[in-house]
Amino acid sequence: NMSRSVFSNIQGTNKRVETNGPNGRPNGYLVELDTEGRRTKSYLTVAYPGCFKGYHAHVVREANYVCIRGKVRVVLVTKQGILKHVLETNDTLHIPINIPTGIQNEGEDEAWLINFPNPAYDPELKFEQVDLDTEREALDWVEKS
Repeated sequence: NMSRSVFSNIQGTNKRVETNGPNGRPNGYLVELDTEGRRTKSYLTVAYPGCFKGYHAHVVREANYVCIRGKVRVVLVTKQGILKHVLETNDTLHIPINIPTGIQNEGEDEAWLINFPNPAYDPELKFEQVDLDTEREALDWVEKS
């Protein structure tokens, strides 16, 4: 599998961050792919089989996902309600700012999404990501913003 071999090399040298759900259990990881100074221009988001990642919203940067492996259900919490998008290999999705997002791996293997955030992720902007533990919390946050 081409994507597996290419990314195993990248994962060996690039910064990897393990992620956990609200219950404290591992649900996947992130790998920086392209950086410029302290900013990350693209990164790999991995969701373990059957796991849910989210909810979180970005107040500065948009997300631009491309699915490169597996099948995920991306849940967006908007003022118009809950929107669900199923992404499989080569599918893309643009997510504007202030949209709480959750990612559910629908498959039996790891699901891989590359995100090209706009603007690039800046770790200095501590307020930029808002973590929301539940769909209800995400809905409440959307109503207030």
